[in-house]
Amino acid sequence: MAVSIFNTILNWTANNTYKKYDRVKYNKFVYYSLTDHSSSSIVPESDFKNWGGVMKDPFGTALQETSEQKRPHFFFSPSYGITTTIEPKAMILKFGDGYEQRVQDGINNSLLKIDLSFDLRPAAESAAIVHFLNSRAGVESFLFTPVEPYATLRNFVCKSWSHTLIFYENNSIRASFEQVPF
Repeated sequence: MAVSIFNTILNWTANNTYKKYDRVKYNKFVYYSLTDHSSSSIVPESDFKNWGGVMKDPFGTALQETSEQKRPHFFFSPSYGITTTIEPKAMILKFGDGYEQRVQDGINNSLLKIDLSFDLRPAAESAAIVHFLNSRAGVESFLFTPVEPYATLRNFVCKSWSHTLIFYENNSIRASFEQVPF
């Protein structure tokens, strides 16, 4: 079967064999296999060694009804060459003779914009990355931990990405992540 982001996603079942980057549904979420493995009776939401793509909301009830709610989690590791842009928003009041007063504009005035690349990726991993981004449709936020020195779990959206098939089993993906407040 061809690797496609549009393949039907099957429900997770115990005692089944999964390949790395296989996608399954469990309790209304899509999980991505982190390894080639045979599933046991441990469900994906509790099997962090074998499944990724969803995690418990660490930020509490800001977006969810209870702190036990799950959130999409982008766990794929980007390639080197990451560009991070920060454009703090400020209100500037200009006075005569060149004087000005600057005040931060809002509580969340300094959010990250990150341009990521995923180079030399096999078809299965590329399909999993694009599936994750396509499922969010540029609207739904997800959790992601940027690289140093910004390495704190944060809330992002991805409004644009591109996929390039370079050669068989050699794909590149470019994605722009924008941090959004909770």
